[in-house]
Amino acid sequence: MAQIVFRVDCLDYEKGCWRVIRVGEDLDLLRFSYAVLASFDANGSHMMEMRSPRERFVMFGEDLEEGGGGLTIGRGLPDEGFDISLLEETTVGEAADEGDTLKLLYDFSAGHEFLFTVLSREGEGGGEDFQVLDGEGRGILEENGREEERRAMGARLSGKGCILENAAGEPWDPMDAGEGLDTGEVLARAARMTADFYDED
Repeated sequence: MAQIVFRVDCLDYEKGCWRVIRVGEDLDLLRFSYAVLASFDANGSHMMEMRSPRERFVMFGEDLEEGGGGLTIGRGLPDEGFDISLLEETTVGEAADEGDTLKLLYDFSAGHEFLFTVLSREGEGGGEDFQVLDGEGRGILEENGREEERRAMGARLSGKGCILENAAGEPWDPMDAGEGLDTGEVLARAARMTADFYDED
């Protein structure tokens, strides 16, 4: 089974939040993207697209009609004539070669951006396995996140240190990766996001 290992950096926090992920090359980019977002504590309720050096991968068929002249989003992503494909019809193996970088753009108004770096590609065949191997940081906070959590994240990233209490009154560090490193929890959240996407069609 061919497995691709990625380092994924959440660029919102200058590489303070990252994951190392192993994924089977046959997993489609839609489910892969939701699983990665789940590992960073996103709720998957916003638009997203992925870009490789060669291609844009979008969520909806109507975006294909734009001929690659879509949105200008994120850092260093000009509105160029990329080839364009659907996330759900493209596999991870088709999108990523060893040494490649990909970018996932999430929540276009907020402009969250994730950098994927291919670390290795091993084996033959296929497969759809997904596993979180390592990481740091909770990840992004959606716009409905509590304001004190946002302030705590900023304080922690600036080196000031900041421990809050969670709902159970226990110490909570906003840079603690928490469930984002638990593959089972990540996949359960990602499955809900994917189901919500298909329910909206």
